[in-house]
Amino acid sequence: MQPRALVVGEVLIDWLPERPGPIETVERYSRRAGGAPANVAVGLARLDVPTALCANVSTDPFGTFLVDRLAAEDLDLRWLTRDAVHPTAHAFITHDTAGERSFSFYRHETADCHLDTTVVDAEALLDLEAVVIGGVALAVEPARSAVFALLDRLPIGTTVVFDPNLRAELWRADPAPVLRQAIAAADIVKLSADEVGKMGLITAPEELLQMGVDTVVWTAGAAGAEMISTEDGPWGAGQWAVDGASADAVVDTTGAGDAFLAGVVAGLLDRRDAMATLTLANRAGAAATMAAGAMEALPDRSAIGL
Repeated sequence: MQPRALVVGEVLIDWLPERPGPIETVERYSRRAGGAPANVAVGLARLDVPTALCANVSTDPFGTFLVDRLAAEDLDLRWLTRDAVHPTAHAFITHDTAGERSFSFYRHETADCHLDTTVVDAEALLDLEAVVIGGVALAVEPARSAVFALLDRLPIGTTVVFDPNLRAELWRADPAPVLRQAIAAADIVKLSADEVGKMGLITAPEELLQMGVDTVVWTAGAAGAEMISTEDGPWGAGQWAVDGASADAVVDTTGAGDAFLAGVVAGLLDRRDAMATLTLANRAGAAATMAAGAMEALPDRSAIGL
């Protein structure tokens, strides 16, 4: 089956702490597969969307673990390349007692920074309906140029979805010019409420519509999510909002935004209306908080009542 969605970007190791607290006080961590694009790709696959992942993964033991983990999912990995020169990136996660997290990255000249999108053949691009890109790959070269080169090759009509996923510590220069370029190429932008001011471009999500984006979706945790769209957007002109979906017990918020984005793209490709798409995405995001680890917690359709 040909993929309907292509997700492009990093795959890395997430290290999850055994308990809440800063890195210096936590003695034990468990190894998990991670990276926002990898999570989104797995999330889409679990929602029964035929999905491919374009990523560059090291041949070191951590990279082998990542490939084996991804191979266990119903993902198309034909455009996943292996790298014998560069190591795997790592992210150490810390939690507070409410499950909110922060990251410490170890990502210097790692395999994901050397993304190769030339492996995606022109004929395959014709069949894609949506391409999802994230901000972490844009933080460094040559991955940044590889992402933009792929976008330049997309046929007219392919929906580009952009998640800034802004991690300031990964940028060596002002991210605003690069983010502006990605926004100009995007049809749909997904944000979290706390990213709005950090981007250095806007003071409110709806301002992205003035920058050429057709649809903006943003999350606000327990407060819910909103969507605003122009008449050129896939859902037509309008503004919609949903309250936060309930989660029985929040264990770990890592990956909740990725699950939400997978829900948005699934709703888009399922041809759901705006409210149904927001509701699906909100349920997926909430379900992803009820287990430890981003990828492990991503829900399937039955888990969110589909």
